[in-house]
Amino acid sequence: MNANKPPRQPFIYHVCRKDIEEEPLDELVQRFWKIEAEGTLPEQNEDSSLDQLAVQTMENSICHNGERYQIGFPWKPVKKLQNNYFSAAVSQLKSLQKRLQNDPGLNQRYNQTLQTDLDKNFVKPVEMQAPPPELIWYLPHHAVTNPNKPGKVRRVANAASKFRGKSLNSNLLTGPDLLNNLVGVLLRFRQHKVAVLSDIEGIFMQIAKDKKTSLLFVSFG
Repeated sequence: MNANKPPRQPFIYHVCRKDIEEEPLDELVQRFWKIEAEGTLPEQNEDSSLDQLAVQTMENSICHNGERYQIGFPWKPVKKLQNNYFSAAVSQLKSLQKRLQNDPGLNQRYNQTLQTDLDKNFVKPVEMQAPPPELIWYLPHHAVTNPNKPGKVRRVANAASKFRGKSLNSNLLTGPDLLNNLVGVLLRFRQHKVAVLSDIEGIFMQIAKDKKTSLLFVSFG
């Protein structure tokens, strides 16, 4: 090696591939403006036949019972529910009872949620019919607590509980998505000087009955 010869500089290669086609400019611009307009334009999605059926069920069954408005369940055209009492509902109820027996404080607060709903007529006791309905489904429930809200307990109805691969949720139509786009909500939130927020205390599932179906809420005193 010649000590007086300067070191060689590394070569840098730029490889251009001609076999890759560039995206057309008009499509790039359209995609750019679509992203920029996200949440500001109304969505135009055509409702499916099942979504239309769910809306029709709501419109045909809505009524005022003297205290509040109520609507029927948006059942799918073919209901596939079997009696889940012994194999699913009872076992989940026993698990809940065991949990409450091991936590007297939780047990007291949980029973208070039941009593509050009874006092407000959100739920009501029912008796087994003789003979039982053709289709019957027991809806398990459980306690949910939040460490950030000590002393508060919510009773949640588990409509996703499955029996033989089926649940109450899987037999109900979801209906069209009526929620506002979150991006649009945030943008409109800054549109005026004053913004108003509201909330509801709770949503409760009533006992529903028709000629062929009964939905019973399993609970204990």
